[in-house]
Amino acid sequence: MYTISQLAKKAGVNKETLRYYERTGISLPPERNTQGYRLYTEKDFELIIFIKKVQSLGFTLSEIQEILSLEDNKCSIVQSRVSDKILTIQGKIKQLKSIKRALESFPSLCDQNLDHCAFLESLEKENFFT
Repeated sequence: MYTISQLAKKAGVNKETLRYYERTGISLPPERNTQGYRLYTEKDFELIIFIKKVQSLGFTLSEIQEILSLEDNKCSIVQSRVSDKILTIQGKIKQLKSIKRALESFPSLCDQNLDHCAFLESLEKENFFT
């Protein structure tokens, strides 16, 4: 059994993260000892590690909660969610590549004039600030 501090340290998360997971229902409330302290099990630790791994793949807590709540047809639903996530990531990659190309073109706009910044003027002309 782990206290909240012990579990947080072992899992590499903040104690507030564990409390948040409990409040939102992504994890079940832990047992409490006679003094009222939360007591976590190895299963709780494994759940936190699972959540962190799935988050690292780009899933939100609400998506993870949905996956955890599945009872029937888990595999087909999870496959669908993974496919959706791949499409989302592909869109983000395309957007980031576009941003990178735009940023790479800006150094050529710099003429070392401290009173005039072609980079900022270019952004303003392209309506990036609106």
